[in-house]
Amino acid sequence: MSMSVTTLTSIVYHLCNVKEDNLRDKKQYEAQKAALLAEIHTIREAIVINALSIVNEQEYQQFIAHKYRILTVLKSLLEDAISQKENEYSFTTQLLKEVLSHTGVLNYFVRYHFSKTSKVSAESSSASDQHFTAIEKIKLDISAGGMAALTKALVKTTSHIPSKSQEELVPYIVANFSSKKTDDLAITTFKKNYQGPKPDAIKDAIGFLTRMISYLRNL
Repeated sequence: MSMSVTTLTSIVYHLCNVKEDNLRDKKQYEAQKAALLAEIHTIREAIVINALSIVNEQEYQQFIAHKYRILTVLKSLLEDAISQKENEYSFTTQLLKEVLSHTGVLNYFVRYHFSKTSKVSAESSSASDQHFTAIEKIKLDISAGGMAALTKALVKTTSHIPSKSQEELVPYIVANFSSKKTDDLAITTFKKNYQGPKPDAIKDAIGFLTRMISYLRNL
């Protein structure tokens, strides 16, 4: 399990050095996307199990800082590779974006959950003061698009949310919540839905809020 981040590094390095769009159809794309998601689950599990098994504080800090550094470098490599792609809609480019999305979520996962006692605390979000607890994602009875619309409504109707907190809100939700149909939200898709919610997503968000209001009235 300790080799999982090394495996991700190999995947990213290979993808970033592919000059041509070698994914020709959706079937190939979906297969590699599924393999990537399985690897991400393995990495998340490995980080938690290995981090919590380290007794020595210095070794613990080195472990978390090392994982954070790797994920930060991979994120940078992916962003550069995507920016150089001529066809932003090709399956290869879309796969790169998926890898970037999940790498970003993993990076945030390390910063948020382990920053309190690690060297990455200086670079973490304001949420770093929260104590780490290994919990499952909270599954909401709403679509991913509806969640994005709700998030935007929260930000736009709250006048005193600092800019830094706004930037951290989307990755926090992606890392800690799941929709009624999707266990692992893609951060790039979520951001797109956040920036421009579609009518169906807005309708779903209104339905979710209506159910909450009904519950509150019956308290």
